[in-house]
Amino acid sequence: MSNTLYFDYKIINGIVAVISLPQFIVSGEEAMSFTNLLNDILEHLPKAIVIDLLNVELMNSTGLGMLAGAHNNLSRKDIPFYIINSNNKMMKLFKMTHLEDVFKLNLNLDEILLIYSK
Repeated sequence: MSNTLYFDYKIINGIVAVISLPQFIVSGEEAMSFTNLLNDILEHLPKAIVIDLLNVELMNSTGLGMLAGAHNNLSRKDIPFYIINSNNKMMKLFKMTHLEDVFKLNLNLDEILLIYSK
């Protein structure tokens, strides 16, 4: 399902929303679009949000802020936030910014779906 110019998403089994990020996350326009999409998805009351970084090649501070803001907003609503398919470059960026200690990075989509399908 596509809701915006930049992001694709799907809601699996009505419980886990997966948002696929594009190749480049570098502008405020993308961040605003992401926030709007996240708000739309939250109307479906997912049990968890998963951000798929498979296609991401470049993310700057705007993209990191976008993810950190989403994590904070979802934490206040008690909705778990996961990041999957982080490449080595992204993992280094998360480590350098200490976001590896904040984000849940070590699961894959199948493991996440198993947690929430119970």
